[in-house]
This record gives sequence, structure tokens and C-alpha cells, in this order.
Amino acid sequence: LAAAALVGLTIIVVLLLLAKWSRRPQPLRRIPTSHRLADCSPSPNCVCSQATRDAQTIAPFAVSGDVATAMQKMIGIIESLPQATITTRDKTYLHVEFRSTVFGFVDDVEFLADPSIPVIHVRSASRVGYSDGGSNRQRIDRLRKLYESSP
Repeated sequence: LAAAALVGLTIIVVLLLLAKWSRRPQPLRRIPTSHRLADCSPSPNCVCSQATRDAQTIAPFAVSGDVATAMQKMIGIIESLPQATITTRDKTYLHVEFRSTVFGFVDDVEFLADPSIPVIHVRSASRVGYSDGGSNRQRIDRLRKLYESSP
């Protein structure tokens, strides 16, 4: 019983340390000058509509109408979510930090409007850890449902 308690305590301490590390302020995000978001690292804790690895690809958000209106719609959705904080905002770019409710892990989500297609590209990645259990993909799927059902 003592060994199991020690293992459980060790796991909790490691998770708390990871959560503390993930809350560190990140350098100011630069607004992409091209129509490309950063590629995902090889770890499976990232999805991106412009990913080069098949397992990490996710569809961009379709835009009907102009991208400025679509970005305003996305901003409204993000601002309604209690765990989301917009850190960088431009007419074609949005960076959002999402915090998990239990340990406060931070995931970075980026939206980049491309008026030439027109779509809003998206990238969602965990700051720490190797695998995310699919949470970044699930987050984008939930955001897509909100986006598609919003007027």
C-alpha cells in the first residue's frame, strides 16, 4: 500500500510541475507574414490545417462571405469560452491560450485567415508533454461545431 501511495504522489508532483512549466509566459507571437502557420513537431500533441504529417492534419474552417466577418465570428466564440484567453489579435491572425481546468496546462491555438481561398487555417498544440490523448483535435472539432452553428 505504501508503494502505491508513493507512486501516486510522484505522479501528482510530476503533473503539478508540468502544469507550472506550461504556464510560463511564452514569447510574443509574431503574426505570420506568409499564409502559413508553424508546422507541428513530430509529437502527437498538435493538429494543423497546414500540417505536413497526415496524422496531424485537420480541415481549415470554411468561410462563406468575407474573412473579416468570419474572424469576428471566431473572436466572439473564443471570448465566450471561460478557459480561453486571446493573446494576439490582428485582422487575419488570432492566438489563443486554452487552460485545462484541473492542472492548468496551456495549449496554444492559432487561427490564420487566408482570403485567397477563403478559409481560416488553424493550429492547436500542447506546450508540454508528448501526447495529448487527442484533446487538441477534439477542441478544434468543438470550435468547428460552434462556428458552423453560429449565425
